[in-house]
Parts: sequence; C-alpha cells; structure tokens
Amino acid sequence: MHGRRDEVIARLSQAFGDGALDVDELERRLARAHAATTVAELDALVADLPSAALVAPEPRRRRVRVWFRRATLAVDEAALSPGVTTYDVHVAFGSLAIVLPPGLPIEVQVSSVAGSIAERHRVPRVLVAERPTLRIVGAVRFGSLDISSARREL
Repeated sequence: MHGRRDEVIARLSQAFGDGALDVDELERRLARAHAATTVAELDALVADLPSAALVAPEPRRRRVRVWFRRATLAVDEAALSPGVTTYDVHVAFGSLAIVLPPGLPIEVQVSSVAGSIAERHRVPRVLVAERPTLRIVGAVRFGSLDISSARREL
C-alpha cells in the first residue's frame, strides 16, 4: 500500500507539472492520497489523468568521455534497468563506437561540430514500457560517434 501511495503521489505531481491539474486540484488529491486506506481509493485519484502523465522510472545517467583516442562501448541490455538510462557522451578529437543489443530502443540527441554521427541500429516500432530504453545525449567535436547493433549469434 505504501509503495502504491508513493506511485500515485508521483503521478499526481507529474500531472501537475504537465498542466493536467491546477494547484487546488493537486492539493485536494494529495490530501486524499495521504488519507486513503485502500488501493482502490488511490487508483481512483489518477484514473482520469491522461496517459501522458504516467510516471516513468527514475532515469539513470552515465558519463562517457573520449578525448584524443578511440574507444568502443558495448552495452549489455541485461545490465540496464527497465525505464530510461541516459548516456551523456562527449567526444573531442577522437572516435567512439557504441555497440547495442539488437532491438534495444534508443533516443539520440547528440550535436556535432566538425564531426560525424552515424546511427546504424534498428529500433523496434512498438516500445514496451518494461524494457530498458537508452537515451544518448551529448556532443561530438572534431570526432565521430558510431551507434550500431551487435550481431545476433546463430
């Protein structure tokens, strides 16, 4: 019950941040969440919220820095938790190859100045919330970033 209460409070806070609830409605629902004695009472507090207000698991962030060298980073999906893991990548005067498991959902938001970014990774059309997702952000300066899929073993 306690864990569910925390989830509902987080979802209400997210809905407020997204503009789905005003301050008065947020305060009213938070008071009801703290007073709730059943899971059904808690679920009723978020039943009418838009699906965009769902709270994702807390993001995890890892830093990757490559300067004046070449590096390869092999990502193991089993080592990633469900939800979003962010790799904050910065490459300067070097190259970084990121090798991902086939089908791992990714989002790439990397800028480039006098550098190159190559994405050769197939992403599934349907994302599953329980699966890990990798978000790659950062910058490439006078270098290269290559994102590809590992080959499946036969």
